[in-house]
Amino acid sequence: MGRKVLLLWAALFTGFFLFAQAPPLYFEKLTIQNGLSNNKVNCIIQDKRRFIWFGTNDGLNRYEGYNFMVFRHEPGNPETISGNIIRDMVEDEKGVLWIATEDGGLTRYDHTLEPSKIFKQYKHMPGDNNSIPVNMLSTIIADTLGYLWLGTSGQRVLRFDPRTQRFIKPLKEGTNTIVDLCMHPKGMIWPGKQGGGIVKINPRDLSY
Repeated sequence: MGRKVLLLWAALFTGFFLFAQAPPLYFEKLTIQNGLSNNKVNCIIQDKRRFIWFGTNDGLNRYEGYNFMVFRHEPGNPETISGNIIRDMVEDEKGVLWIATEDGGLTRYDHTLEPSKIFKQYKHMPGDNNSIPVNMLSTIIADTLGYLWLGTSGQRVLRFDPRTQRFIKPLKEGTNTIVDLCMHPKGMIWPGKQGGGIVKINPRDLSY
């Protein structure tokens, strides 16, 4: 009986010791007090250079681990981001960041270019059929063929070709608002519609 009690105490002590040695978990809150431009964060990604990007309701934030650099839209200045309500972001294979905004269409951020060309705005221009059809974007993904897919409010899904700078609208019917996009491992695009379920698009021939 004494041996069993001794073994029980040994097991309890060992478990307590191992638990006591487990590294503690630390959480650090990052808010406007730390330099974040807005406390409503809509999206986060880490790029190939290991910067962390936060899309907020008031600007784009780049965080390198200690400080924030904030990018905001400046009306009339084409060298800035196209909008301040950042909904989603994606980085392509070349390390170019594509930013979907709710109030200013699409923005390209290419850090390899000269300062005046780092940002490129794609905003709807009335009367210009080659411009993006709508400025209210909700989500963005990149496929394996080099295209960008945009979920919008009002124009369903848009496919953008960075090589030709052209936008096309594959879906011709159904709910106008897309809330999310997903790409299947085999390449199929699945848009989630507001109040209209989901649909599947083949990116090669645009059938659905």
